[in-house]
This record gives sequence, C-alpha cells and structure tokens, in this order.
Amino acid sequence: MNSKRILLVLISFLLCYNFAFAGSLVADEAGTYFNEGVKAQKGGNFQAAEISYQKTLLIAPDSKKWKKYIFNNYGAMFAQMGELQRAEEALNNALKVDPDYMPAKLNLGMINDKQRTRLESLEYWAKVFNLDSLKPKEFVVSVEETTTGK
Repeated sequence: MNSKRILLVLISFLLCYNFAFAGSLVADEAGTYFNEGVKAQKGGNFQAAEISYQKTLLIAPDSKKWKKYIFNNYGAMFAQMGELQRAEEALNNALKVDPDYMPAKLNLGMINDKQRTRLESLEYWAKVFNLDSLKPKEFVVSVEETTTGK
C-alpha cells in the first residue's frame, strides 16, 4: 500500500513539474514571436508584424501583458499608416486590458491631438496626468520673509 502512495506522489510531482516546464516554454515562445513582431514593425513590415503578434496571442491567449503590448503596438502601426480611427480603437483596447497602461494613454493622447480640437486634447491630457487632483500650493509671502531674505 505504501509503495502505491509513493508512486502516486511521484507521478503527481512529475506531472506538475512538466506542466510548469511547459508553461515557461510557452512564455518564452510567446516572447520570441512578440519580439519578432516588434522588429518587423520597426522595419516597416506591418504585415509580418501582425502575423508575429497573432502568433503571440495564439500561444498565450490569456496573457494580459501580451494583449496590452500588442494592442498598443497595433495603435502605433495604424497611426503610422494614417488610419487614426483604427489606431484609437486599438489603443482603447489596450486600455480595456489595463486602464493604467501609460504607453497606450500617451499614444492615445497623440491620436487625440491629431483628431480632436485643442480643447478636447487638453481635457484628455489633464485627465491622463490627473491634473484635477493637484491643488495650488499656498504662496503667501509675509513682510518678515521679504525683509529677512527667507
């Protein structure tokens, strides 16, 4: 009976180890495809970049990290192609995955600058940098400070 338990524990351990090892291989492979996509995108080969990004998502479909990176990069690609509406949609998708993802917020701000009025753009930037929460400091100068040189 003890030998069966030992064998069962050993088999369970090996299965868990294999799944963990496979997970790291999948993560490495997803990163490789993503980096290939970035290289293709920087070289202006948007079709190859998209294929590499799609491979990344096929390998790691539940990875929020890859999704937000890829949507952000799609936004940059579409903007470079002059497709500002598609760029905005891609960047908004990145922000749906991670609302605090600053590269997507900044890229979306650039798209807003090109598509919207100056006032709308300024309102967007104020929201991104949370300017409404900043309060002016108290700049009260007293007579004593001016005479003592403080």
